[in-house]
Amino acid sequence: MTEKLDPQQLTLVEGLAEFGDLSHASETDYMGSFTLVKSAYKIEQRADNYISWQTAPVPKEYPLPPVVFIWTMALGFGEQGTMPPAGQFDLLLNGRKICSFEVTKETSLWHGEDCRLLFEAKRWDEPCGVAVAGLAYLLAPRRLLDPGYPAELKVVADNTNSPRWFRLDWPHYGKSCQGNYLERGLRLIADGEIREQQGELSVYWGDLHGHTGSGNKGCGHGVVDNFYTYARDVSRLDFCCLSDHDYDVEGVLWQHRLEKCAEYNQEGRFVTFPGYEFTSRIYGHRNVYYRREGKTTPLNCLEGMAPDVLWQHLRDEGVPAITVPHHTAITRISAVVDWSYYDPELDRLAEIFSFWGCSEYYGHPYMCILSDNDPAAFLDTPLARGYKYGFIASQDSHDGKPGNCQAWTALGYGPPRRWPVGSGLVAALAPDLTREALWEALWDRRVYATTGCRLVLDWRGNGAIMGSLLPRDKVGDALNLVGLVRSETPIERLEVVADGRVVARELCFDRQAAIEYTAEPDPGAEHYYYLRVFQKDGEMAWSSPIWVTD
Repeated sequence: MTEKLDPQQLTLVEGLAEFGDLSHASETDYMGSFTLVKSAYKIEQRADNYISWQTAPVPKEYPLPPVVFIWTMALGFGEQGTMPPAGQFDLLLNGRKICSFEVTKETSLWHGEDCRLLFEAKRWDEPCGVAVAGLAYLLAPRRLLDPGYPAELKVVADNTNSPRWFRLDWPHYGKSCQGNYLERGLRLIADGEIREQQGELSVYWGDLHGHTGSGNKGCGHGVVDNFYTYARDVSRLDFCCLSDHDYDVEGVLWQHRLEKCAEYNQEGRFVTFPGYEFTSRIYGHRNVYYRREGKTTPLNCLEGMAPDVLWQHLRDEGVPAITVPHHTAITRISAVVDWSYYDPELDRLAEIFSFWGCSEYYGHPYMCILSDNDPAAFLDTPLARGYKYGFIASQDSHDGKPGNCQAWTALGYGPPRRWPVGSGLVAALAPDLTREALWEALWDRRVYATTGCRLVLDWRGNGAIMGSLLPRDKVGDALNLVGLVRSETPIERLEVVADGRVVARELCFDRQAAIEYTAEPDPGAEHYYYLRVFQKDGEMAWSSPIWVTD
């Protein structure tokens, strides 16, 4: 179901008739709903956890547009200050699985077979932000329903052994809430899309760094098909890349990856890029992303091979490519990235955040705690050298759940990190959802990074968008920098970083924030400026820099 509908023509079925099987659910003591609730039951992402209920009756006669079922619910991560293993819940309608969803803190829309499921976040848990209550809207076609009878809905957890949870609320008066609360949700479910705009550009969300368990050795979990379907259908990503290690995808395995990448690429809905992880134990790790499938061969560089050999190899292949250094400073699983190697044509982006932690600067509160960290290998070092890196974040998912990972558990590296944030997403600013448009956004550094939240960030210098290189003679004596941020959860502060130092700070406790700073670039030197964002729930974001160049 892809067409837009008129929200005024939808048939609403609001509230619950009765609970169904509660034998695998638990009654909750604390019910932080946003409406009056008389009882509530929840299930966790564990084996055999499920809950079922019957809706209010479907009208005997209603017009052609589909029915929208509405109920109150909540989602949570299970523990304060940590992100436990990711998983999913499956939604069944009259015994038939129609879509899957994951735990989220934000208003989210999932597409299934002939249906749509919207979770409209209404009330956030304060202050830690690990749970959110809201409204669920299920848009279902007429052919799946029995007019005059209730529908049976059932939520089933996968076997993840995670404390992430789903809760079903029973409102006092059999209705979810007052009608004026429904306007936004009905518009979103009727449109079938949640797409933020930044001027003429749209914000598209991706995860470009993930692994499976398929390969010679396989450092992750899951198979290729599940990787793509989870990214598209559960994590709601717009684009992704399966970037298994070079030594895991040699020969026929690489050709299989290319075939699957092409199979799942569906422009306008879900874009995939071919790629792999260049895994040097001497010079550090770089991911390779190709613009398209082609006659390419991953280089197995495990015991050596400097990055300049990789860059020459990519040029010889003739398929446009980008290389991206990541977890640049940690020593546990590889050497730190050797910043004496840099190719401005191919090395255009850097991964500032993943489940390993933040690579922005030494001492960052989200710096990797499972490894020693080399202070000279964080991203402030190459930026000070004049390297032009745009910022992306990606999960480095090893649990087969791109866009929603918690890979430490999957890797067996000890307990989950004590961070109240996700594992990294990249936002690309592009005119449409195609490989061509997204590649140009990546190439032009028209991207920003988040720890997992999906806020909207606009960062400009003299009107030029993030990632821009501004010639010194055209900037003049002043560079007017403006940052605008919108989020569903309160923003705590914005910071302007200039040449590695915070030069401006704006405190704010609203869901919209702005900051403005006028820089006076010294002549005869290059300068860079980016925006750092802090949310009240601990989530962060970074714009790509804007450079003033000589």
